[in-house]
Amino acid sequence: MLQRGTRVADRYEIEAVVGKGGMGAVYRALDTATGERVALKTLHEDFYERDDLVKRFEREARAAASVGHPSIVGVRAAGTDRALRLRYIVQEFLRGADVAGCLNELGVLSPLSTLAIALPVMDALVAAHAAGIVHRDVKPENLFLHETDEGRVVPKLIDFGIAKVVDDLDRAARTATGLVFGTPWYMSPEQALGDSAIDARTDVWSMAATVYEMLCGTLPFGASSANAVMAQIIYGSPAPLRQHWPGAPADLEAVLHKALQRDLGQRYATMAEFRDALAACDLWRGVTPEIASSLRPRPSAFEGIRDILPMEFRDEPGAVSHPTEPAPPAAPASVAPGPCLEPPAGPRPPRRTPEPRRTAAADRQRAGLPGLGSALARMGALLGFDRFRPGQGAATPDG
Repeated sequence: MLQRGTRVADRYEIEAVVGKGGMGAVYRALDTATGERVALKTLHEDFYERDDLVKRFEREARAAASVGHPSIVGVRAAGTDRALRLRYIVQEFLRGADVAGCLNELGVLSPLSTLAIALPVMDALVAAHAAGIVHRDVKPENLFLHETDEGRVVPKLIDFGIAKVVDDLDRAARTATGLVFGTPWYMSPEQALGDSAIDARTDVWSMAATVYEMLCGTLPFGASSANAVMAQIIYGSPAPLRQHWPGAPADLEAVLHKALQRDLGQRYATMAEFRDALAACDLWRGVTPEIASSLRPRPSAFEGIRDILPMEFRDEPGAVSHPTEPAPPAAPASVAPGPCLEPPAGPRPPRRTPEPRRTAAADRQRAGLPGLGSALARMGALLGFDRFRPGQGAATPDG
């Protein structure tokens, strides 16, 4: 670990460690050339000459930096400090919490708050796709609510660690038959099948699953293990939105279920189409950017967020094998349409994934998937990471 006062590349002065993982650590640092506080993400010295990990580390920096969107965590620089044997990425320093932490604290988000967060992130994904970048790991943990010095809350898309650069020359080297990288609960069917030719439509699916969970506190597929949920995604159909939220507006439900179509020809062809359809829903009519900004949760207001937010350094993605022929799940029972209310009358239902997110998160930990804590060690993966406390300074950006 780097000590306080250490200078990386004779420029970035370490102030504090804000988290560590099996692959490295993230520090709060002062850019002595500009006076700006930055997040310095470093690759562990032991991996300094590991070509596979170094390529992934560098690819992450290139992917995030190549887009340059206000809702994508900013990358300031990347380089090597040979004296310290460090590979590093200098990133925008974010303060706040990820959406997963907000959901753990609040259970669900209101429909308007959900769209106020999702639409800017979808804009960012439109820009990423235009630059030839497919994120491949869109989920609540990778949507960060950054609180600016002016008091605004800005949604940020983080963690491009497993992003796919379209037509990247090392694509074949990064793809292995039977291995699936990502987080099963938010994978598209084609990603769950390990298809190496996935395109931007996989992010459409994952974004829809994330929005569904923000609205309902549960996921469209409710299995509690990685293999079981992938079987449902590949062979089953998502539970109707109204099964978990009886008052869901019909147009919103239709948009989400189109984005969750297993058949690529039936799904939205682009993130822009999905974004435009979501923004056209009746409940969003008349919402201005100023109103949208006021609708986003403010993480600093959550008392419990300090104890539940994970450290934002993603370890090397775990590989998940799945059955060749998983049994199709039973079709969900039909639900009679309920009244379309906005906001819904009475309390919203509690979050209930396979026992809200804490159980789903634990299952992901047991599966050894990226960024999911010390349980990675149970699967013989890289060492897990510690939790951090935003109250000590700030949350870290991109993992």
